[in-house]
Amino acid sequence: MSKNTFFLIIVSVIALIMLGVGAYFYFFTDTLGGGIFSPGGTGTSGQGSGFSPFGKNDNTGNGSRSGENNQATGAGDTGVNGKEPVFTLKKLARSSVAGFIPQTIGSTTVVRYLEKEVGRVFDIDMSIPSSKTKITNTTIPKVYSAVFGKNGTDVLLRYLDDNSSIQTYHASIPVATSTEAITEGVPLKGTFLAENIRDVSVSPQNSRLFSLLSSGDSAVGVISEFNGSKKSQIFDSPFAEWLSSFPNEKTILLVTKPSFAITGSAYKLDSRSGSFQKIYGGAFGLTALLSPDEKNLLVSKIEGGSPVVGLYRASDGEFMSMGLKTIADKCLWATNIIIYCGVPNTIPPANSGYPDAWYQGVVSFSDSIWKIDVEILSTELVSSISQVSKENVDAVNLSVDKNKNYLFFLNKRDSSLWSLRLQ
Repeated sequence: MSKNTFFLIIVSVIALIMLGVGAYFYFFTDTLGGGIFSPGGTGTSGQGSGFSPFGKNDNTGNGSRSGENNQATGAGDTGVNGKEPVFTLKKLARSSVAGFIPQTIGSTTVVRYLEKEVGRVFDIDMSIPSSKTKITNTTIPKVYSAVFGKNGTDVLLRYLDDNSSIQTYHASIPVATSTEAITEGVPLKGTFLAENIRDVSVSPQNSRLFSLLSSGDSAVGVISEFNGSKKSQIFDSPFAEWLSSFPNEKTILLVTKPSFAITGSAYKLDSRSGSFQKIYGGAFGLTALLSPDEKNLLVSKIEGGSPVVGLYRASDGEFMSMGLKTIADKCLWATNIIIYCGVPNTIPPANSGYPDAWYQGVVSFSDSIWKIDVEILSTELVSSISQVSKENVDAVNLSVDKNKNYLFFLNKRDSSLWSLRLQ
C-alpha cells in the first residue's frame, strides 16, 4: 500500500467519525425548553397590539421560524443550585400573544399574557422561564388584542364578532383558591363595553382607560375606570382616525393615524380638564411618543422614502435626528431619558410607502434593539436580536418590568412573546 493511499484512508476515517458526531448532536440533542442566547452587541412597557389588529396583516416576509420548539435555543450561562440558566434573549411563548403585562412580585419578575387563539391567560416566572402556569380556563377564540389592568387582575379582550363589529370585553381574573382551580385555571367573568371602540389606551398605573369611539365621520374620546365605569367624555373631533397613548397619569397623547401620503400632527389632551394642545405637526407618516415628564417627543417621519426617528423638544422647537431608521411605534420610553427601540437592520423597498406598508403587513422587518439616551444624545446597540436568535424578529409592543431588568416585546410577524435581559 502506497503512502498516499494510506493517508487518504486515514483522512476518510477521521471525516466519517466527525460526521457521525455532528449527526448525533444534530438529531439527538434535546433542544426543547432551552432558550438561551448570548448578547448580540455591546450595551449596558406591552399591551395589546396597536398595529391594525382589525385590518390587513399578511405577516409576509422571508424570515425563518422556530419550528416546533416552544422556546428558541442557543448558548448561555450555566444554572446554579438547581435554578435555570440566566437567559439573555428568550422566546417565552411560541403561540400568538394578544397582550401581556410584566409584574414584579417581591424580587421575582412574572410576565402575564393572553393567547390569541383561545383567549386563555398564562403566567411565566422569569426565574423558571421554560415553564408556564395556566391562570384562566375560559375559551374566547380569535382575540386580536388584550390590555391588562392594574396587577394583571383584569383584562380587556378585543375581537371581531360575526358582523365585523369590534367587541371589547372586560373580564376579572379571580384568584384561584381550590387545588383544582390552581391546576386547571379559573373562569373569566365580566361585561361588554361599548361596541366599535376604535382605539384604547391605559394609564401607566393600569387603572384608567381612554377609549376612542366613532360617531359617523367624527370621534369621541371617553375617560373611565379600567372596567368602563365612571365614564366622562373629554374629547370630540371631526376627524375620526387617531392613535392614543398615556405618557403619564394626567396626559394623553393623540396622534393622527400615520400615512406616507398625508402630514400628521400630535396633540396633548389633559385627561382631567379636556384641554387640547398641538405640540408637533407637518410631517409625513408621523408617529410619536411623549416622554413621561413631557419634555421630549420621540418622533418618526418619512424622509427619502424611509422612516427616521428623532427628538423634538418643545423648549427650543427643534427636531434632532438620532441617526436611526425606525418607526416610533417600535419604541418605548423606559424612563424620562432612556428609550429602547426595535430598529430594522435594513429597510426593504415598499411600493405602497412607509409606514403604511409596515402597518398593513405588506413588509416586515428584522430588528436589532437600540438604546437612546436623550440626556447625552447618544445611541447604543443593545442586542442584534434577529442575528442572535436566527429568526427575523420585528419587535413591537415593547415593555419593561418595574426594576428594568427585562425588556419584553412581541414579534409582529407571528405575535410570539420574547424577553431580553437588560441587567
